[in-house]
Amino acid sequence: MSYDTIKIVRIKDVKLGILHYFLMAAIVGYILGYTVIYEKRYVVIGNPVGTVRLSLLAPAKRTASSDLPYCWPSKDPHIPANMTFNCTYFDEMVALPSVASDASIFVSTRITSNLEKLHNCTVFDKDCTYILIENSTIYITDIENFTIMVDHSMYVYTTQFNMQTSATSLTGELYDSNNQKVTHFLPGEQFGVSGKFDILQLGTVLSLSGINSLDSPGASRAFLTKRYEGLLIFFFIQYTNMLTYNLNDIRYIARATFVRNSYSKIEESVYPFPTNTSKIDYSEYNSRIVRDRHGVRVVFVQTGTIGKLDIPTALISFASGLGLIAISTFIVDTIATKIMPKKKVYEHFKISEAAETEMRRKESERNINVVYPEGPLQTSVDEKTPILQEPFERRI
Repeated sequence: MSYDTIKIVRIKDVKLGILHYFLMAAIVGYILGYTVIYEKRYVVIGNPVGTVRLSLLAPAKRTASSDLPYCWPSKDPHIPANMTFNCTYFDEMVALPSVASDASIFVSTRITSNLEKLHNCTVFDKDCTYILIENSTIYITDIENFTIMVDHSMYVYTTQFNMQTSATSLTGELYDSNNQKVTHFLPGEQFGVSGKFDILQLGTVLSLSGINSLDSPGASRAFLTKRYEGLLIFFFIQYTNMLTYNLNDIRYIARATFVRNSYSKIEESVYPFPTNTSKIDYSEYNSRIVRDRHGVRVVFVQTGTIGKLDIPTALISFASGLGLIAISTFIVDTIATKIMPKKKVYEHFKISEAAETEMRRKESERNINVVYPEGPLQTSVDEKTPILQEPFERRI
């Protein structure tokens, strides 16, 4: 049974010295440059969750339907005749469906109204179904010029800290599908301005996601257009305070992308207003209008990383980096004792065994320097250890 302890041996070898200091410099560069400056591992991270409030507004001025290529009758040869329909000037109250969902907005581009009636039966009769009588399809003009107002807030909660804020108290940046920052906005638009809500036209959101025209081919069938089928867009809002070294500088970055090979629709039923308001009369439910809405659904996804300075986290990151020093020492020691030409000499002076009596005799000694004179030694330690041929300084 034995006990291993540390002994310091100074090896005067230029190659080993260069390797040792190179590895030490690399470790210091990793700790300061990568861990501290780039990764900012001195902060504790929290993932925000958020809510969003959305509203839609029709443009004040509308384009004449005769000047729009998708309105019937169309003069544009690039749009199939079966993809042109009558255009209406419905406002946002009709463009928005009655069915709403959190964190998303559905803007109708095409509405097909189906008039259905019960034929010689009532809703109380078995196997009584509605029969289609007629239908009509319309487009909503200038739907690309409708504006969407976005009011969003975020909240971060961790065991170390919590934080909450709204978009009006932050600044933001908007990027397109080519990851280029958007700096020019249309009249009436604004984004990322502190103290104001974000307002974007639907056409701008389409352009950010990479869609140039709603009259381009749709997802399911090539002869149908996106205006006819509808589409799905994800609008990502990322909150962060890790872009600078000021952790109080919280901002958000937004990007939009559309989901390929997908379309969006909503169906809703409209029943006639009851003539008898004193009681519920189910006999008046013998007819209804089913609206088949297709349009642009924009789903808002709020993500990000928010950090706060945390001393225990910083110490753990720093200590893990210092652990690399032991690896550096192991590499240099291995090269010195296993690869270098004088490996047996280095190994002899680095690793030695001391008897218990010798340890007792020297237990009071400290920092003994043993210097061997120039020239060959008179004896060797054993038959396998070569005689040292040059000066060598050892500190025990």
